[in-house]
Amino acid sequence: MNVIITIDEASLGAVVHDISASRGGHIVSLDEDIPLTSTDISPAPTGAEEPVIIDQSRIYAPPDPFETPSVGIEIPAAVNRPRTITAKVPLKEMVGYLKHLRSLSAGRGTFVMAVDRFEVMSAPRQKAVLAELRGGFY
Repeated sequence: MNVIITIDEASLGAVVHDISASRGGHIVSLDEDIPLTSTDISPAPTGAEEPVIIDQSRIYAPPDPFETPSVGIEIPAAVNRPRTITAKVPLKEMVGYLKHLRSLSAGRGTFVMAVDRFEVMSAPRQKAVLAELRGGFY
């Protein structure tokens, strides 16, 4: 399965280790979360159009009524920055993975998976699957 996992920076190491060691997956890439731009969702602008530049300092955002004193404390940007992991993981290992991912990422992790291709199993993996299928049916 092609898997795209979105987590915060603080959970990156634990999730990468879980995918590569425990689940037998292969990490394809580790990227920062890249926001969609207008070119991602609309056709290319014609030569006559100018891109709109918005001065963020002129945008009013009302104060948060739920703000606590700890919110004002400066937290390093690297701690909460969203990251995206792209990996290839066997389907069997991804069944029920959301619950485990949420426990690794303090409830903030999400993932999307899509069928990639079918592959020949390695010999140890084949033996494990056959033993599991046979169970007590000798």
